[in-house]
Amino acid sequence: MEYFSGIIGFAPAFPLELPGGYKATDAYVNKKLNFSYPENEEDKQKRTIHLTFENPEKPKTIVLFAQIKDKSIVENMRKTKKIPFERIDGVKFEVPVTSLNIGGQEVFRTVPYKIDDTLSSPTDKYNHTYFWLKGDICYKVTFKEVEEEAQQQMVAALVKEKAIDLKK
Repeated sequence: MEYFSGIIGFAPAFPLELPGGYKATDAYVNKKLNFSYPENEEDKQKRTIHLTFENPEKPKTIVLFAQIKDKSIVENMRKTKKIPFERIDGVKFEVPVTSLNIGGQEVFRTVPYKIDDTLSSPTDKYNHTYFWLKGDICYKVTFKEVEEEAQQQMVAALVKEKAIDLKK
């Protein structure tokens, strides 16, 4: 875990389970690219940590949890009421967000969207993504084919999740 923290520049929250039977199946670090598109050269240097959660009883559902040390993402959402994304073909687009209070935390939720709308098949489901800020860490969780009530329960659990203690 210290290895991840050294690369990303902070101690991440690292839950292994989420409500509803979801268990962590993958974790990796990469550049900001998959968080939302980079705004400038400095942003391209930032690293994110990603965790994937799956439920074996619900094979098509996926929960993607990401963290980055970057206040500007949420600050920009407060101003613009939108979040920028980039499709796999490089086209940038924005998705409207609304502000919610979940577990006493300001959380921004996107409207339903498809990351590659024009490239997707009509049967592809819409994503919902939630963002929040704790200190200078921005958290993002994307739900694929997870019902809304379960989404809110998982966001409430993630909002309460504390960063790992590297001194233990």
